[in-house]
Amino acid sequence: MSDNKAEIFLKKDYHFFKLENDELNNNKIFIWTYWKLNKNDIGKKNNSIEVFEIILSDGERLWSQNIKIKDISVYIKNIKEEDYYTLIKKALTYTKKDTEEKFIYNWNLKDDIANLTIKLEISNSNDNLQNKFQYLLGSIDLLPVKSENRKQIYQLIYEDTEKEYQKLKDENSFLIITNDSLQKIQNEFTEKMTMIVEDKNKLEEVYLLKFRELLNEKKRKIKNLMMVLKKKGSNKKAKSGFIKY
Repeated sequence: MSDNKAEIFLKKDYHFFKLENDELNNNKIFIWTYWKLNKNDIGKKNNSIEVFEIILSDGERLWSQNIKIKDISVYIKNIKEEDYYTLIKKALTYTKKDTEEKFIYNWNLKDDIANLTIKLEISNSNDNLQNKFQYLLGSIDLLPVKSENRKQIYQLIYEDTEKEYQKLKDENSFLIITNDSLQKIQNEFTEKMTMIVEDKNKLEEVYLLKFRELLNEKKRKIKNLMMVLKKKGSNKKAKSGFIKY
C-alpha cells in the first residue's frame, strides 16, 4: 500500500465494535466496517458497485474484504432492496443500544479464510405463542490481510483501542463523580433521617407524658366520682333505715 493509499485508509471513518459468543471456539472478535454504498446506487444493475469494507480480527490475526453488490445480491429475497441494505448497514454498525432488531452473528476463523454470517431474528406472536425464524442477511468470506497492509490496520486498531480506553476512562470518571454525589446525598439523607427520628422520639416522649398525665387525671376524676356515688348510696341506705310511727 502506497503512502497516499495508507493516508486515505487511516482517514476513513470506520465503525468499530466487538462481538462475543461463548459457544464458538474463537469466542471474541473485533470488527471494523466502512459503508460505501450511496443511497442513489440502490437498484442499479451494476454488480461492481462496492457496498462496504470490513476488517475482522481475533486480536492476533487479521482478515478483510471489500463487498460488492454481486457478493450479497443473492441474499435479497422476499424483501425490498432498500430495506435489505438498511438492515445490513444496521448489522454492520452494531451497538448494544439497538433493541429494535435482533441480529445473530456467527464466525469461523482460519488462517487462510474467515467467515462471518449475519442473521436477523424475526418473531411472530400469536395467542401468546411466539414463533421465531431467522433471515440470512449475509455470509461473508474474508481473506488474510497482506503483510504490507497490516501496519495501517494495526494503527487503526491502536487508535480505536485508545478511543475505547479513553471512553471507558471518561465513563469511569463520570461514575466516580456520580457515586461521590450520590454518597453525599445519602449522607445528607441519613443525617436528616437521624434528626427526624430523634425529633420523633422526643415528641413521642412529650405526648406519652401528657397522655399519662391526662390518664392519671381521668383516673382521679373517676375515683372521686365513684367515691361520691358510693357516699350517696350510703346516705340513701341510712335514710331508708328510719321507721315512722
